[in-house]
Amino acid sequence: MDGSYSLLLFGRVETPFDHDGNDGTSLVELDSSISQAGGVAIYAVSLSILSTGPVILSMNGSDVPLFPNGAEYGHLRFMGDISAFTRTTVEVTITTHSTILDYNAFSSTAINNPEPATLMTLLSAAASL
Repeated sequence: MDGSYSLLLFGRVETPFDHDGNDGTSLVELDSSISQAGGVAIYAVSLSILSTGPVILSMNGSDVPLFPNGAEYGHLRFMGDISAFTRTTVEVTITTHSTILDYNAFSSTAINNPEPATLMTLLSAAASL
């Protein structure tokens, strides 16, 4: 998962009806996912993801709660506690809804749940991106 890359996950399907149910076509956006199997680093206790929108992270089918933890380069930084998976081989799945993902990385930094006021500030910043 560590590396230098960006990814746009965007799913949509064309329907035979417009948004009002009339004949015509419309595009309906869908969730998109990407998965990768591999080993979790010995030092890793958290995973950091830069994203332009909400992200769902799962490891071996178990959801990993993600918390906003700042912003960089016009992206929100989400972090999740993956200490239960250290030194194991896992399948990581990231699911999102039309989002750009950038700079996913393991970290030795432990996760602290944000204070409610901090969380509201970060969520307000996300809404303006």
